[in-house]
Amino acid sequence: EAYEALVEDIVVAAEIETTMRRLIEEIEKVKRRVNALEYRVIPELKSTEAFIRQRLEEMERDNFMRLKRFKAT
Repeated sequence: EAYEALVEDIVVAAEIETTMRRLIEEIEKVKRRVNALEYRVIPELKSTEAFIRQRLEEMERDNFMRLKRFKAT
């Protein structure tokens, strides 16, 4: 009876260990994704945003100058 209880405890411990290993693996995957977002994707998006804003400002200035020339004629 004590042996059976010990075996059951070992099985439960093995299940817990397996679950913990899976959780650790998933946490590592999430860490890699977070790092990719933090150090690659987000900076690329910010760079793209800055480029688009700059381009829009240039287009706005060009349109303003075009309208100014049009009104002057």
